Amino acid sequence: MSCGSLAMYQDFIGFYDRLFHIKSNEAVEEMINLISSILITKYKMSFHALFKSIFRAMHSNYRSINVYVQILNQILTKFSLKKSEFVYRDDDFFDESNIFNLKQDIVSSFPKEGEIGYMIMHDQIDCFKEYISNHSLAYLLMFCRFKFSPFQQLSLLEACCYFGSVNIFFFLISNAECIITQECLKASIFGGNTDIINECMKKNQIDKYCVNSSLVSHNNQFFEYILENVMFTSNFKVESTYCSDDDYSDNIVYIDHFDFEDYFDHECIIESQNLNAVLLLYMKDKNLIFPWCAAFPQLLDIIRKESMNDYDLVLDLQFLHYAIENASIETVKFVISQNEGKIPEYINLDSLLLYAAEKDSKEIAEFLLSHGADKDADSDEVTPLYVALINNSFETAEILISNGANVNIWIAGRTAFNYALYKNAKEIAKLIVLHGADINKKDNYGSTALHCAAAEFNDKEILEFLISHGADINIKDQYGKTALHYAAAKCNDKEILEFLISHGADINIKDQYGKTALYYAAAKCNDKEILEFLISHDEDINMKDEYKRIVFHHIVLYNNKASLECFISHVGDNNSKDDYIREAFHYGISIEIAEFLISQGADINARDNFGKTLLHYAVDHDNQEMMKFLILQNADVNIKDNDGMAPIHYADNKETIEYLILHGADIISVNNGMSALHCAAKNNKKGFIEYLILHGANVNVKDENGKTPLHFAAEFDRLETAKFLISNGADINAKDKFGRTALHYAATLCINGLAYYLILLGANINVKDENEKTPLHLAAEFDRREEVELLFSYGAEINAKDKEAKTPLDYAVQRKGHNVINYLEGVANGKIHAFKFLVDDFYFNNDTEEDFYFNDIEEDIYLHNRDIYFQYSDTDETDELTEEESDA
Repeated sequence: MSCGSLAMYQDFIGFYDRLFHIKSNEAVEEMINLISSILITKYKMSFHALFKSIFRAMHSNYRSINVYVQILNQILTKFSLKKSEFVYRDDDFFDESNIFNLKQDIVSSFPKEGEIGYMIMHDQIDCFKEYISNHSLAYLLMFCRFKFSPFQQLSLLEACCYFGSVNIFFFLISNAECIITQECLKASIFGGNTDIINECMKKNQIDKYCVNSSLVSHNNQFFEYILENVMFTSNFKVESTYCSDDDYSDNIVYIDHFDFEDYFDHECIIESQNLNAVLLLYMKDKNLIFPWCAAFPQLLDIIRKESMNDYDLVLDLQFLHYAIENASIETVKFVISQNEGKIPEYINLDSLLLYAAEKDSKEIAEFLLSHGADKDADSDEVTPLYVALINNSFETAEILISNGANVNIWIAGRTAFNYALYKNAKEIAKLIVLHGADINKKDNYGSTALHCAAAEFNDKEILEFLISHGADINIKDQYGKTALHYAAAKCNDKEILEFLISHGADINIKDQYGKTALYYAAAKCNDKEILEFLISHDEDINMKDEYKRIVFHHIVLYNNKASLECFISHVGDNNSKDDYIREAFHYGISIEIAEFLISQGADINARDNFGKTLLHYAVDHDNQEMMKFLILQNADVNIKDNDGMAPIHYADNKETIEYLILHGADIISVNNGMSALHCAAKNNKKGFIEYLILHGANVNVKDENGKTPLHFAAEFDRLETAKFLISNGADINAKDKFGRTALHYAATLCINGLAYYLILLGANINVKDENEKTPLHLAAEFDRREEVELLFSYGAEINAKDKEAKTPLDYAVQRKGHNVINYLEGVANGKIHAFKFLVDDFYFNNDTEEDFYFNDIEEDIYLHNRDIYFQYSDTDETDELTEEESDA
């Protein structure tokens, strides 16, 4: 094929052909030199375009992915690029926060020698045959999938196509029943092996994905074949052949009705910089490359020639957009300078400037500004500077600011300065201040430039810059914090803290939570020198925050031993020190902190306001390591809290219980007449309940108020505990000294399935307590609409009266529970007839998190009382019974 343009740009075309087919052992240094001399120096390619094309190459040639990473790293070093100059935000193949390092999952999934993926990647047929001698080939073909870019999942055969592994490919199709899919054809185009492509074409048709695959992978030989034999044929059935080196094989390719738009994506060409494909298209039909050919600055001569003939570029703003996006400044100049140097009125320079700002086309932005574009062009309160900053177009932002753009704009609720710092663009932020930004203006988060600098950067240089330009050092944000609060929270640079305090930062200013800067430093700082410095400048280290906590409490909360040692050394009063140490034991401390406090004389059995010791909490939270440590330090295992419960009564697993008993815990002794079983039911400790029952505990034992463990389970909403107790013989209708059953207590709860469970297991629904109140009375009194409906649906007497002759409706009126009042009045007036619908409602319309455990409940009910189950469920008894049982 002869074409002057092909020869003219052979260096560019040749480089990209080499880049997309680079070998895993390619010399990286030579590629870097070619990039520098050909792409950057000669063709003035933008780094955006360069990186996009390299990413495309990585997608196309996974085998050499590590070489591409080396190339990217060396470009970064050689050209001293900032992140903003090379981030390709649309590419999800890479971690944007660390663009030159492959994601961990890509690294970990890259095939290693000896693995089947490696064998396929390198067409190791002998290794593959040995591998399948120990593994099922049928299984591999059916279930083995590989994650190779750009394909999410490749089958064994598709992977062979993608890597051009011709030996394994033909071995598979000759020795197994393999289906050559459309994906195989698409993958084979990336692999570029002629024999595999021809074989795939026998079974599949060329579609738009095949065309785009050839474009993006720089398989231009196949693309040229498509142009000549497929894309422009008028016959549905085309006699076609794809060949290499005069090796032809006749194939029949069936295609759908040809529509060029459906078969071709020019973005593939642009992003992969496939200039060769552009010229092939131009030679076929020049109209095929307009307007998107403006993305290639090399084509300016062609553009000049064609626009003078029959293509009006000026009327096609898309053309300019392509030129701007790809920094083709000479193309932009040429188009705008048409019409004898006068810019036509239908070319909107302001909109083009916004687009240049979005794409970070710095030189084009300068050109547009010089020709009259408005530096503050407003499109729905979006200016060019706004667009530049939000798109990380910092070079263009610098041009706009230098040309006088308004810097007092808002971006995503932040000032321009704060947003620039948020984007890590320190020099742009400084430029914004130098061009008149209000340095003490607060953003929507109440933060000024100084707050943002301290929180985001913690950089002395930028802090000095702001203070020297008038920043208020003690101004508060919406949380009442100053810059010093944020610098102290980072606590990684004493020099910055010294700088702020020496310039007037007040260390004693409290934020809205009553915390000074020292609170935040003490919580996380491990640098004793910094802590000593801050403590020495704090007027009162015993100052309390709004939660009545002092700095010491925060140190303990965060388990910061370094801060703790430093703080204790500054407490001169021994009585104060004892108070601190005693209090510290109730802040969820670590063993390391506990050891230190004990070494300082802490009382290991110190109690909090609930009478609990650290051992109570360790057992309750199943922290066995802390529990064992405390016991070895002689913690009292039988000390009782304000509820009369020892640590063992909070235990919930066998190992903890046995360890405590082994070390002298009294499992029986509890205050208020409660047994250990009562405590376990109250605290929902099923493991402890199982242990107690297994060791002979009376499941119906009563406390001094006559309550059984089931009463506690009902009162404290412990459904699973109640189920377990009942399954082990708990009396469902047992009364306490007030005459109340478990159902009385369950009726006072928000709907949770417990009352329903008790009712279906035979709980007396109209049972009366000592005041002759039924469960329905209590449900109405506590304004529990769902429980009222449930009880009524299962036969509760709606007009039952207690000792005061009050009905449930009377209590609802007394409580002003309008939902219950409306329901009970509706029942009384005959407007509501509720029985089965309520249960159905529970079954099918419940959307609570617990989901009522209805399946489990039905199973328990069925096993516990078969008659009750059939009485209340929708189940047809004859469906459940055997044929013999049914006859009986």
